[in-house]
Amino acid sequence: MSSFQPSSSFIMSPHNYHFGSSTSGSFHASDDSFSATLDVGAYAPEDLKVSVVGRHIVIEAKHPEKADELGLIERSFTRKFVLPKNADPESVSSNLSSDGLLTVQVLPPKPKEVSPSRTIPIKIVTGETPNGTEKKN
Repeated sequence: MSSFQPSSSFIMSPHNYHFGSSTSGSFHASDDSFSATLDVGAYAPEDLKVSVVGRHIVIEAKHPEKADELGLIERSFTRKFVLPKNADPESVSSNLSSDGLLTVQVLPPKPKEVSPSRTIPIKIVTGETPNGTEKKN
């Protein structure tokens, strides 16, 4: 089974996209961040699920059969996005607006604050030599 890997120029710039037959939206990704907005107005909040599975962000939606102007309809979709290579899977977040737009984001990692100087504590070890073996008397 092959895995779709879009070119880096495709990933790096924002795109508007039609996500299948019933959802549209936009997305942007880089090596350390990601943002996708999908129109999921046909689904109630309880019909939606966002998860991280391995190195993929998985968005699932399914609503039960219901009546519309043409009769009965049941909709569902699963959309998977590759998690950016430098992104922390724990940093994935999602928001659903009142007008049915689901936004899934991975923010770039915050740079670690580097202290201009710090003191390194010296651990006192008794009964051992510097290489970790026990001293013999």
